[in-house]
Amino acid sequence: LLAGEDIFDRSTYISNMFDFKPEMIGKQKKKNHVCYMGSLVPEKGFHILARQWKYIIKKVPDAELYVLGSGNLYNNSLKLGKYGLAVDGYEKKFIKYLTVNGRIMPSVHFLGIVGAEKKDIIRSCKVGVPNPSAVTETFCICAVEMQAQGVVVCSRKKWGLLDTVDDGKTGFLSYSGRKLANNIIKILRDDELVYRMGKNGQSYVLQFSGDNISEQWIQLLKDVDLNIDNRNFPITGNYFDDSKWIRMIVERIKKQKTLPVVSVECFRYYKKILKNKLKLFLKRIIKKV
Repeated sequence: LLAGEDIFDRSTYISNMFDFKPEMIGKQKKKNHVCYMGSLVPEKGFHILARQWKYIIKKVPDAELYVLGSGNLYNNSLKLGKYGLAVDGYEKKFIKYLTVNGRIMPSVHFLGIVGAEKKDIIRSCKVGVPNPSAVTETFCICAVEMQAQGVVVCSRKKWGLLDTVDDGKTGFLSYSGRKLANNIIKILRDDELVYRMGKNGQSYVLQFSGDNISEQWIQLLKDVDLNIDNRNFPITGNYFDDSKWIRMIVERIKKQKTLPVVSVECFRYYKKILKNKLKLFLKRIIKKV
């Protein structure tokens, strides 16, 4: 996202670290369990999954949803709503999709904040759904945790999830709630797919192991100490996500130094300022009228 910015050639990135010991995945059949893990706040997108749940169980009647997390996960002083799940406004937004006559559906289990048993709960599921909005995800450690337990991940095709999930091999990423639901249904119906993608997931997230990530940090510090030129990583995929193809063009033009060009982020910044000034100008005119 920094391509085309002056700082890009001096920038690099190192992923978050996640250490685990891969456990053998057998071909034993799992129940049709789906798990969501995260805080029950708008930014974590639980409402997107909740909205699709009745559609999912219509297609897979024995599906069950396990919700790990709570609205007060990061602040236990928050006042929760009627069901004790999230702050009142947000709870009302998603609970209507998960209740019948005011009662939570038998297929939905709110487990709250869990401890050491978290690993076993995740491992028993076929599908894991971390933040289906992806809004706040710069990495998404939940996605890595789920794949480490051999669970297939379904979420949004955006932000950090583009790096932590190998779309089509360790999980399915999509742009809409209905597509998310259809991906979940597809996995629940195919035990061979669950086994194959679960194995792929465990192998994929090994790249985030402590040995690998710490070595990258050591190499970076050595390069700085020895004044070695920056190892700048180019854009290698997801070119249409967040205007990356435009950013690449801007970067190349800047390197040629033939034409003055404004970076994407710079354009967005001035566009926002201009929009705000225009709104203020129109308000003043309306007041005078």
